[in-house]
Amino acid sequence: MRPLRFLLAGGTAALLLLPTAALAQTPRAALQDMTCNGIDAAGTDMPKSATLRLELVDEDNNTTLARQNVTTSPAGTFKTTVRAQLNQVASIRLTVAGPNGQQLAFADHAMDETMPMCSLPFTGAGDSTPLLYGGVGLMALGALAFGLAAWRLRKSAPGQDRA
Repeated sequence: MRPLRFLLAGGTAALLLLPTAALAQTPRAALQDMTCNGIDAAGTDMPKSATLRLELVDEDNNTTLARQNVTTSPAGTFKTTVRAQLNQVASIRLTVAGPNGQQLAFADHAMDETMPMCSLPFTGAGDSTPLLYGGVGLMALGALAFGLAAWRLRKSAPGQDRA
């Protein structure tokens, strides 16, 4: 009876692990290290020693940002930097197509839409009027303080006659 239980448990475990083994051979792509002029792309479980076509697309307006060919290693992997102007881009997709043009894998990279990549920081006041009013007010306050100090000195100086 015990050998039958072990056989049944082993058969069940093999059936549960079978989809995992098939999934491990699925081509995968990844995006990382986004900068203003490119993003690193990597792929695993791709066709070995094949030339693949990479395409980077802005998902917000569906425009192609870059196209690039890459050759995989004998192990079926690649790592490259896809050069593209990524100013004001919040969401991109990399598609990997095989030698026959069939899509093998894709990877998405999304950022908060209120903080797109490479938007230059805005420093300073947008409207200079408050700064101008503040500067003029401080100058007037300084002139008033200077005038008051001079008036007090003249008023309290002993022995001066006014003729």
